[in-house]
Amino acid sequence: MNRTPENALPHFLTKAMKTWLYQYYTESFDSITEIGCFEWKIKIDRRNPTKPKKIPLVKESYKIKSSAFSRNIYFLEENQNTLFVYLTTGFQLSGHSVIYKYNWNGTAFIKQPKKIYLIIR
Repeated sequence: MNRTPENALPHFLTKAMKTWLYQYYTESFDSITEIGCFEWKIKIDRRNPTKPKKIPLVKESYKIKSSAFSRNIYFLEENQNTLFVYLTTGFQLSGHSVIYKYNWNGTAFIKQPKKIYLIIR
């Protein structure tokens, strides 16, 4: 069954978040298991107290389906033209998490080449 994003999107997603989903996940929307929003948790680094760590913290989420292999997408909208996308994929105790920054150029979101955050479990 091929679901369209309109059928399963939560109410808290903004227009920019929906536009990103249509641009990057229209064909593979069925693979998404959870969608939501995150925020940065600022933590002081013991080794370098002048440079705080930014850790993603999921604040609101909507479970689309249950699966052994998960593909979760969380958003943080900094402003109208900047969107951070937190992608987690893998099994429960394995996989990876990555955050990319996307900028709106007037017609589409452009992915910045540098990863903001990367964890391999």
